[in-house]
Order: sequence, then structure tokens, then C-alpha cells
Amino acid sequence: MDILNEIKQTVKEELSLYEIQLLEALKSDSALLTSAVQYFLSKKGKNVRPLLVMLAAKSVFGIIKPQTIAGAISLELLHSASIIHDDVVDDTYERRGNPSLNAQFTNKVAVLTGDFFLSTSLQKATETDSLEIMKVISNIGKELAAGEIEQLSIAQSTDFSEEKYYYVIEKKTASLMKACMQIGAISVCASSDIIDALTKFGQYLGLCFQIKDDIFDYFPGNEIGKPTGNDIREGKITLPLIYALNNSTDEQSRREAHEIIKTGEYNSENIEFLIDFAKKNGGIDYANTQMQQFKEKAILALDILAASSSKEYLIKLLEYVITRSK
Repeated sequence: MDILNEIKQTVKEELSLYEIQLLEALKSDSALLTSAVQYFLSKKGKNVRPLLVMLAAKSVFGIIKPQTIAGAISLELLHSASIIHDDVVDDTYERRGNPSLNAQFTNKVAVLTGDFFLSTSLQKATETDSLEIMKVISNIGKELAAGEIEQLSIAQSTDFSEEKYYYVIEKKTASLMKACMQIGAISVCASSDIIDALTKFGQYLGLCFQIKDDIFDYFPGNEIGKPTGNDIREGKITLPLIYALNNSTDEQSRREAHEIIKTGEYNSENIEFLIDFAKKNGGIDYANTQMQQFKEKAILALDILAASSSKEYLIKLLEYVITRSK
């Protein structure tokens, strides 16, 4: 049994309830909408976010409440809506090795299905009977939109700063992981100190998750879920390449890399050049070093929690995020 499945076993019953209630919330009288929802759910990922919500709750007092599950569903539906809409915005036609929702259906169906997920997310948020959880959910919508807009802006510029990179991944990925931890802790009435500590853990976990995801883009692998160089193809300049662009001593290659990005000519040859450029100039090593530093900060944030199996599983989940192969 791998680490992730081992962790899931600790909240097996709650995850089963989560799945049942998620499907119930997404029921519709529309055959087309039902078909689109079923297609999207059949291609979904590993349930890392709902798992985080439940582990966060359990790490406080050893319990998971109905509000915890409702909050986890609300957050996952909001995240799903953002993915569906992002694929339309980015003209992405493949996700996890399968056609994206907009590719399988149409952009119109995808956008409206995303709207349905969003509305259902808000509905589930009200079922938590917690104004604090509803605030977290509503704020996440703003964070995700801000991150996506900034990513589009960066793709159209030649300012490749780590500061802007971290702004985007804080908004698009770390904010979600932070929200998972907040919702879990709030749902069991944790103290403000514990909520703050778990929020920090979620932030650093999210940074690790996204850096690892970005590193995948520089290596071949059919199991990763996206073609090699896909981020570059979409104009997303991530940490390995940013480091190389700002630190390479090979001026000729550096100018060539800048020219490719400036013109946006992301053909196969140019993508291969940029990937090779990032690797040769220490971009992958640097990204891995940054990820390890965030990992250490995440573990330190959990010091406030009493020793428990749930705390240990949070650390194991962090390890999984860093060592995963897809």
C-alpha cells in the first residue's frame, strides 16, 4: 500500500460519506449537465484536498464533524469550477492524460458546468452553519481569480521574477491548501493559535505541491497527466526556468531563451531548448532546494499540535507531495 492510500485508510468512513454527499449535491434534471458532471468526476484526482480538511480536523481533537465534510465538499467544488474555467481560458484540451471537459464537450458546456459547480459549492458552504468557513470559501474564489489574471499578465511580459512566480502560486495553489487546513480546524472549533499554525502548514504544503508540479514539466512521463513542456507551451514560465534566466552565465543561450519567450514561438524545438537550458543552468536543483526549505517550515508549523497519529499523517502527506512521481 502506498503512502497516500495508507493515509486515506485513517479517514475511510468519512471519505466514503464525502463521496456520497458530493454526488448527491451534484444531482441535476438535465441529461447534458449530468453527463458533463459525470465525465469530470470520472477523471478527478486523488482527493488530496478533502483528505487534508479531514486530517486537519482530526489533528485538533481527534474528531471529524458533519461540518467538516460539508466544508470539504464546498472547497473541492470551488476548486473544480476553477479548473474547468481555467482550461477554457488557457485553451487546454488535455488533463491527466484525458480530454479536458471543454475538449470532450464544448467551451459553452464547460463554462456552464463550472458555474454549476460554483453554485453548488456555495450551497454546501451554507450547510456548515459557520460564517468563518463561508468567509474562507468566498475569499478563495477571489484568490484563484487573482492568481489566474496575474499568470496571464506575466505570460505577456518579460519580467521573470521569483516574486511574481510566488505571488501566482500563493494565489492558485497555496491558498487552496491553506483553506483546507482552515476549514478543517474551524469545523471542530479549534483555537485561533492552532488555526494559524495549520494555515501556515497548508501554505508551505501548497508551495511544495506546486513547485513539484512545475518540476514535472521538465521531464518526460506518460503518467504525470500533462505533456512535457506543457506549461512552457502555454506561456507559463515557472521556477526552474526563472532561475536559469536570471542566473545563467551563458549569455548567448540566455539571449536565445529570452527571444523565444518574447516571441512566444513555442514549437517543439524551442520548448526542448528551454527545458535543456533550465536543466543545464541549475533550475531543477534550485527548485528542489526551495521545496525542501518549505517542507522544513511546514513541519515546524505543526509543533503546536500534540503528538497524534493525525499529526504524523499530515507529515506523511507532506512527504508524499514532495516524493510523488505524478
